[in-house]
This record gives sequence, structure tokens and C-alpha cells, in this order.
Amino acid sequence: MALADIISLKKIDWNLVLTLTLVLVGIAIVLLTFYFVKKALEKKGVLENNKFFKYVSENSNDLVVLVCFLVAFFTFMGGTVCVYFYAETDIANFVKFFTLAFGGDAKLIDSTYHFPGNPLLIISFISLLLTGILTVIGMVNSVKNSKFNKVLHGFSILTSLTPLILIAIYFTNFFKINDLSSVTLNEERPSLDYCTYSSFFFYLSMLIIAVCKPIKVFSNIKYTTRDICEEGILIALAVVLDNFVKIKVQSGGGSVGFAAIPLFIIAIRHGPYKGFVASAVLFGIITCMLDGYGFQTYPFDYFIGFGGYCLVGLFFNLFKIFYKNKKENYAQSEFIYSFIAVTIGCLFAMVVRYIGSCASSMILYEYTFVDALIYNSTYIPMTMLINWVAIIILLKPILLINKKFN
Repeated sequence: MALADIISLKKIDWNLVLTLTLVLVGIAIVLLTFYFVKKALEKKGVLENNKFFKYVSENSNDLVVLVCFLVAFFTFMGGTVCVYFYAETDIANFVKFFTLAFGGDAKLIDSTYHFPGNPLLIISFISLLLTGILTVIGMVNSVKNSKFNKVLHGFSILTSLTPLILIAIYFTNFFKINDLSSVTLNEERPSLDYCTYSSFFFYLSMLIIAVCKPIKVFSNIKYTTRDICEEGILIALAVVLDNFVKIKVQSGGGSVGFAAIPLFIIAIRHGPYKGFVASAVLFGIITCMLDGYGFQTYPFDYFIGFGGYCLVGLFFNLFKIFYKNKKENYAQSEFIYSFIAVTIGCLFAMVVRYIGSCASSMILYEYTFVDALIYNSTYIPMTMLINWVAIIILLKPILLINKKFN
């Protein structure tokens, strides 16, 4: 290649230049933020005796998340995907993430195509913003390891995983969502390349966030011998119920089972974080191997789908804090508030189960969203209803056990 071609403006990958520029802008913003924060801390005398370095070390996880958030935010605003058209002459067209999400015109071949926008990408963008906001709130909150911070970080785990899942669903069904027949000829074959530089930086940043968030949360969780024994027995019971006590509904794997009952008990007894480990990690991996559908189904059907069961414990704890702070004797209304909390938790758990199962159907089996929703509706609502009724029947004994063995 001649030197003139190398330095020619036509040979420069402007997508890479834009991405790197946005990354540098994000780093500059982070550095400026640290500078002004440092100045504010100096005025308050926080930096005396190396307190600043102590602050950085204690909040290093959140600082990494914040930097990655800024990189992901700017790449989402200005990053692109590439739509190829294979014909006699291959044509590459770059379309911005922002245009795909919120709508707009883009040039494809020699025509202008209007992208109407897409709710999956809009929800992903909102989830990304929530991740950054929750991280900043957690850093500002002066009470470390408080229940408030734990709830914030718990929700931020969900908001950090949501964009990865929804964007994967969108790109997997890109040509079903966007009909490009108006800009293509019969001999032209469209293809999508979402592995551009900006996509790489976006996914890398979101993956780092998705790893850092659980580390932040679970690093402070301690297991006692009693916790391990009790949860191990309940997980074993869930595995037995899932394999031997269930009603097959679909030949492809859908069934109505009772495995959620012991997993709900773990979430109520030990809290949402230990409930997540029990449901999404331990029970999820064991049942994924026993079901035999392949480990590629684990992230959606098992990790996300069963991970939502921990929300029962989250709402149970939130309502417990609420009614214990009331002036009247909370014992009189304990069962009522617990009933409401478990019901709301089961509803949200069902929504998360829908998200995981529908994502699996669309990504792995190329279902449309409507087909995936119909397929999973044949067993998920009935499963959650049966398990909700069972846990409500067992709620009074669970409350008594909680009082005796807190």
C-alpha cells in the first residue's frame, strides 16, 4: 500500500477516530470530576493523613464502574454498527446506535432509510443511565454497607445486565425488526456487523460493570455453617422437585414445577443476595447440567430466569423495614405486610423469568418476540401461581421460624 493511501483521509477509519475521541472525552470528564471532588475534599480537610487515598481504595470498585459507565454512555451516543450489502460491489453503511434507538434517517446504499426507533434499545439506554445514577448515589451515601446501599447495588446489578441482554436480542432480530427490502435489490444480501470498535468498547465497558457490581455486593456477604447447611438442604430439595415433581407442558422443555418453593424460602430467610446465589448460581448450574439442553441456555433460562426468585426476599426485607418502623406493634400486621411483599416479589420474579426465557427463545431458537411470549406463557404463569399459593400457605410457619432462628 502506498504512503499516499495510508495517509489519505479516505483510508482513515472515522468510526475508530470517533470512538477513541469519545473515550478520551469520557476519561477527561472523569479526571475533571476527580479534580473538583479532590478540591472539595481538601476544603473539608478530608485529605489529611492520606484520607483521599483511603477514599479511593475503599471506592475503587465504584470508580471503575463510573469510568466504564462514561465510556459506555458516550459510545452509545456516538457509536455505530455497520450494515453490509453483499452484491457485485460490497457496500458498508454505518448507522449510529442513537439513530437505531430513538429513530432517525440513515443512508443505506443510495437510499435514505428511516429507522423508527426501538423500545429494546430505549430501555437499554435508560438502564445504562440508572446504573450510573445508582453508582453515584451509592458513592455519595456516607453510611457504608447500609441496607440502603445494598438495595441500590442490587438494583444496579439488574440495570447493568439489562442492556447486554436487550441489545443482544435486538441485533439477533435486526432484519426482522427493520425491513430493508425498500433499499435492497434482489441480488443484494444484507448483513449486520455489530462488532465495530464502538460496539467493542460499549460491550467491554458493560461487561466490566456487570462483573464489578456483583463483586461489590457479594464481597461483604458472610456465610455461617448454619447458612450453608440450611441452604444446601433447600437447594437439594429444589433439584429433586424440579426433576421428579413437575408437569410437562411443552415438548421443548416447558413444564410446571414446584422448585421455586424452597428457593423462595431461602430468599425470605437469608435475604436477596444469598437467595440469588442459591437460585441463579447453584440451583441454576445444577439443573442446567441435569436438563441436558446445553450450557448455552444457562445465561438466560437459568441465571436470569431463576435469579429473579431472589426478588421475593428483596421485597420481604423492604416491607420488614417498613412495618418495623411503624409506631404500632408490627407483630399485629406482620403477616399482612409479609403477604403483600411476597406477592409483589412473585410478580416481579415472574417478569424476570419471562425476560430470561423469552431472551433464550429469541436468541438461541430464533423465535419472534410474540412467539416467544406465547410459548413461555404456557407454563410460566401457572408455575408462579402454584408456587405463590404454596409459599403463602407456608408463610406463617416461616415467620415463626424466623423469630426463633433469625
